[in-house]
Amino acid sequence: MVNLLSTKPGSRFLFAALYFSEGAPIGYIWWAVPTKLRAAGVPVAEITALTALVALPWMFKFLWAPLVDTWRGPRFGYRAWIMAAQLGMGLALLPLLRVNLADSLSLARGLLLIHAFCAATQDVAVDAFCIGSIAEREHGSINGWMQFGMLLGRSVFGGAILYVERFIGESFTLVMMIGCIWLSGVLVYFAKEPKQERDASPSGGVRRFFMTLRAVFAKRTTWLALLFAATGGAAFESVGSVVRPLLIDLGLDQDAVGLFSAGPIVISMAAGALAGGYLADRMGHRRTVKLIGLALALSVLSLAAVIWKGEPSVQVLQGIIVWCHVLTGAFTAGTYALFMDITDPALGGTQFSTFMSATNLCEIWAGAWTGHLVSSHGYALPFGVMSVVSVLALLFVPRRMHHRVATT
Repeated sequence: MVNLLSTKPGSRFLFAALYFSEGAPIGYIWWAVPTKLRAAGVPVAEITALTALVALPWMFKFLWAPLVDTWRGPRFGYRAWIMAAQLGMGLALLPLLRVNLADSLSLARGLLLIHAFCAATQDVAVDAFCIGSIAEREHGSINGWMQFGMLLGRSVFGGAILYVERFIGESFTLVMMIGCIWLSGVLVYFAKEPKQERDASPSGGVRRFFMTLRAVFAKRTTWLALLFAATGGAAFESVGSVVRPLLIDLGLDQDAVGLFSAGPIVISMAAGALAGGYLADRMGHRRTVKLIGLALALSVLSLAAVIWKGEPSVQVLQGIIVWCHVLTGAFTAGTYALFMDITDPALGGTQFSTFMSATNLCEIWAGAWTGHLVSSHGYALPFGVMSVVSVLALLFVPRRMHHRVATT
């Protein structure tokens, strides 16, 4: 049988496709659906309540990640978790083919929440499968391709589809998205489960899992990684949280901002992720994270300086913003590779999901504080403050741990 994991191109294609199947519905739910609901006259408060609700499974996925790590056996490993989760993702979206979102918001809310729960579970299993299947020296490149797939999915089904939908119809859009989700699930069948995962025993593995979990979270490196995850991205999260209002305030209209977001911003992040992953595997993941993290913080600081001087050129600011997103993509690929290095394969879903939850926390607090400071002090101050936070966070960049499986 064909094994996609036996070659680098096959591995990259597989995990890029799996992340595309994550990014497509995320883009549709978080970008396209709010736009369509608002155009249909749905109040902004109801729209934001919907997007906040479906974000909850992603924030709390680490709570049931131990189930993914422990409830496995010779015939039900991470591949089975991925395929089952993606089947659920598609099934939750099928009823929307016969439902008008604006007229049946309560039903749509429930279906999208079920989809989000399945998608968050799929994300846990995919990351754990990657950690157990891909050599550490390739973590950077594989994360670059995963981010590329995710961003492509978001761009296609979150932005471009709003234009194409007028020609193909909303139902066909959903059929296409469900097809993409299920097709990538089929691809998993052609990826051989790592030997140590196929030999895992659900009954004997539970105790060893929790012993390993206790040992890992007793290590200083784990807590440094969590602290870095919760603070390292403050600079780029501050820009990402207000970049669209900033461009509106500078005089761009909504269409121009939308095109800039769906085009240069997404493309620059995707290119940065591929380049950053490549560099990380050759320069070292920890070293790359520190160098790119410093460059990113300084770039955001330069953005603050240009705004602080007053009357900034829109073209200059757009150029700096694009460069910041190139570095953001590179920083993300390098950081996720480093987190994979630190993660013990015996609890790949749980530990890595915890790191990802810490990055979500960074997005929340950095975005909230940036919005608060912008309202009272303008854009320059929060960009400057968050740049300093990101530089200081580089002191917490963790070193790789040498994993030793706990024994009973």
